[in-house]
Amino acid sequence: MQINNILNVLSRKRDKEILSREDIIFFVKSVKEGIVDDSQIAAFLMACFINGLDNEETLHLTQALANSGNVLSWGKAMSVDKHSTGGVGDKTTIALLPVLSAYGFLVPKMAGRRLSYTGGTIEKIELIPGYNTKLSISDFVKQVERIGIGLISQTEEIAPVEGTFYKIRNHTGTVESSQLILSSIASKKLAVGSNFIIFDIKSGSGSLFSSYTASLEFAKNICNVMKKFNKKVSYIVSDMNQPLGKCVGNRLELWEALSFLHTREPYSLDKLIFNIFSNSYKAYFGIAPEKEINKIYNKIFEEGRTVQKAIEWIKNQGGDPKYVENPDYLLNGLNKVEILSSESGYIQGMDVRRIGWIGHYLSDRVDGGIVFNILIGDKVEKGDVLANIYARDINKLENIDLASCIDIKESICKKRELILDSKIL
Repeated sequence: MQINNILNVLSRKRDKEILSREDIIFFVKSVKEGIVDDSQIAAFLMACFINGLDNEETLHLTQALANSGNVLSWGKAMSVDKHSTGGVGDKTTIALLPVLSAYGFLVPKMAGRRLSYTGGTIEKIELIPGYNTKLSISDFVKQVERIGIGLISQTEEIAPVEGTFYKIRNHTGTVESSQLILSSIASKKLAVGSNFIIFDIKSGSGSLFSSYTASLEFAKNICNVMKKFNKKVSYIVSDMNQPLGKCVGNRLELWEALSFLHTREPYSLDKLIFNIFSNSYKAYFGIAPEKEINKIYNKIFEEGRTVQKAIEWIKNQGGDPKYVENPDYLLNGLNKVEILSSESGYIQGMDVRRIGWIGHYLSDRVDGGIVFNILIGDKVEKGDVLANIYARDINKLENIDLASCIDIKESICKKRELILDSKIL
């Protein structure tokens, strides 16, 4: 009988019918109970991908996925969660959490692994020897309540059916569906339970949303869904026509994120993190002049509180704090190859998706990555070093044509703005 009901849900969605709340709850519950096999899940996801979900279906799917596991609550605490729709070089979470926590925000964070060409936070943080991304929910809650910060990977205890969907989407060509992306993100945010949630929606050639219009529409949609669950929300639309920061590849991105806590470099990462900090401050304390918030932000770094908080966090999750104290330990044993410009001119653009896939290749094969020396709009001369590729064994590098990912022409090109829009709703 259940099998017939499952097939009924699949065939109706295939035929472009609208699924009811009961249909969606039933299907998600059946996945959790193991009644639905992977081929049926793939069929459901493909039907949703091709035919879309309306607003009510998306809302019901979000709630059903969130309720498939534990739903946490942090009471009236100043809890903050951040989500990025994914990009290349996006190591924001690792750099951001100690900044927010050092000020006094509670930052419980459950992060994902890489999806398609975009990087994953968990692969990066796991490069710190001993760091435990698989705390039980009980231990995770105790740690966050005790020290104000925690970062774990997707767990069977939190939105487990979403985790199943996430894996299958990555292998079935159903990643780039705005409704499935929305329900995936929103369900995990609901389940983790923070009171204020900020969404960093990427826009551009290296984003799931190539146009600003599509990014802004998604930002407003996901915020509207979260507001229906009585959450404070904010969105940022940020540019992803070039990698965020200078580094691409797990080890180098981790190095850049931890170095940021000491140096506040690179500028693009600092600008994004300040914007998230500012919106979090305003969400809890009301509108304040940017200069006032900037003074508070600067003081956190000047007093060394970001590094101190990161050390406390990493130690509490079993990691070796020496990598926070001196991130250069992460670079030990790496060799580099220079990528030179074959012509003079201005950087017009980058093939960000190809760069993302190259970053995956370097991370997986040679435990390395890329450090860029250029941004869109920069002037370069023939022979200038555009980037360095790092690897444990440079002899294992094969067919990496990074230079062809960088478009150079004689005409002057404007530099790109990072923050395209930012609002608290």
